[in-house]
Amino acid sequence: MKRILLGGSFDPIHDGHFLMANVAREQLKADIVEFVLAPRSRWKEGAIDVEERLSMLKAYLNDVPWARICLYEIKQNADINYTIETIKHFRAEYKDDELFLLIGADQLDQFDKWHEAKEISKLAQIVCYRRPGYNLSEKNLREYNVKVIEGEESNISSSAIRGLFSLDTKDEVIDYIVDHKLYFMHKIANYIGKVRIKHSVEVAKMARRIAESNNLDKKKAFLAGLLHDIAKEMPSDNAEFIMGTEFPQYHYLYKGLHHQFIGEFLARTSFNVSQEDVLDAIMWHTTGKTEMSWLGKVIYSADKIEPSRPYDSNHLIEACLKDYEQGFLAVLKENREFLLSKKVDLTDKFTQACFDYYLK
Repeated sequence: MKRILLGGSFDPIHDGHFLMANVAREQLKADIVEFVLAPRSRWKEGAIDVEERLSMLKAYLNDVPWARICLYEIKQNADINYTIETIKHFRAEYKDDELFLLIGADQLDQFDKWHEAKEISKLAQIVCYRRPGYNLSEKNLREYNVKVIEGEESNISSSAIRGLFSLDTKDEVIDYIVDHKLYFMHKIANYIGKVRIKHSVEVAKMARRIAESNNLDKKKAFLAGLLHDIAKEMPSDNAEFIMGTEFPQYHYLYKGLHHQFIGEFLARTSFNVSQEDVLDAIMWHTTGKTEMSWLGKVIYSADKIEPSRPYDSNHLIEACLKDYEQGFLAVLKENREFLLSKKVDLTDKFTQACFDYYLK
């Protein structure tokens, strides 16, 4: 049997880890890839609790038949875990297996600094995953008899996910992060409270469902949904300043509408969101406008119908899942009727223009 060992802190696991493992498995014709979870990284600071990282690993790999999670290093409870000890464990446990140690190109450059690197190379075949155009250390390739496999370019990183710059992991992992208030959720909690966070998470999940059901970009939908209300609880003095300096053309509008504009500003400046369609969807999620993008329609709908709202929105949810455009029209119509029943002033030009444009 051929067995690949891929070690890491997996803080959190992401699609780049999986890509690397799957390419290696296919090219080496391996039977099993062991994801060896490190209790902590010797090279990185601030890894979250190992039980959290393990839960996310399980969530990601749950339906992958060739993947195993190895807890050998966790169980050692050592101050420092050396790869050589892990290799010796597998060599003793699976005497007849062909062992491969999978590393990245950046790790190969430093491999001569690993503890007992030469002995590692004798007990297992070192395999380096090289991205296109990456120059490898020729000295280390020769010294440790490294086999090179070619794989796709991947700029995904755990740090990008932790900072909400990327959502390139499985939905189950993202949901674990938001439900257990990890990583970027700490930053979000600096802007809005528990009740608003719950609503924002529900909108994000609802938007993702609608996008996926309509073959649209579910990552953009989730991101826009998660941040759509990020300015909802901003202190009035701060909100007034931002509206006066960044959005003077909209300052005259009812103050209850200001958060959509300030939300776009915070998403762009504090959360480094650069996708224009995501920013636009946040900016118009309350009033709507004419000629909305698919993402704008999805976020508008998700905000109004997410299931924690105190009314039965199942028929609208089903409509959006079936066809987001027809669902959006249904949501828009019901929202107009609701506002009229409450005798809400519809004179702001954007809300009225949105109704007039889509509900002719």
